[in-house]
Amino acid sequence: MSGSRDPPPPGASAHCREPPGSQAGFEHVLVCSSSRIELGDVTPHNIKQLKRLNQVIFPVSYNDKFYKDVLEVGELAKLAYFNDIAVGAVCCRVDHSQSQKRLYIMTLGCLAPYRRLGIGTKMLNHVLNICEKDGTFDNIYLHVQISNESAIDFYRKFGFEVIETKKNYYKRIEPADAHVLQKNLKTPPPLGQSTDVQKLDN
Repeated sequence: MSGSRDPPPPGASAHCREPPGSQAGFEHVLVCSSSRIELGDVTPHNIKQLKRLNQVIFPVSYNDKFYKDVLEVGELAKLAYFNDIAVGAVCCRVDHSQSQKRLYIMTLGCLAPYRRLGIGTKMLNHVLNICEKDGTFDNIYLHVQISNESAIDFYRKFGFEVIETKKNYYKRIEPADAHVLQKNLKTPPPLGQSTDVQKLDN
């Protein structure tokens, strides 16, 4: 990220521990009993911060239309803060396709030093809670690069399944193929049973 640096890890204090999976020689943060993970709105005032985060986190670039649309989705886009430092974000949109109402996760990620601290879980739970409260979504889905095994394992823990692999989905990055991961939010009716409510004759 030109012209800026990643947010510095918070200073060590009492009651701190290393995150699971940390290794000597690798940059990491210390998890403290007072550590706070919060989600905040994406606004015109911090949209550049979202752009910088995405440039560092993801191997693909997002155009101006992406960020313009993000400002219109309300609770479906959030910045993630660790002790008041913006370290990640989630951006989604509603997708009406395949005769269904679907939620598409466009991006969800956080800076490498802040992973495995529960930030991704908090962002994904926020999205899942929106779907649950709404009650009209059929499923939630996203694309993941086939080599990103840690992301695939993360989503599987939340009930996502690989339903399709799209060849050459990504441009200018390798591998170019992407898995489509999906979590069904509605139980399909038994075969032969109509989803329409039948009215009894008076």
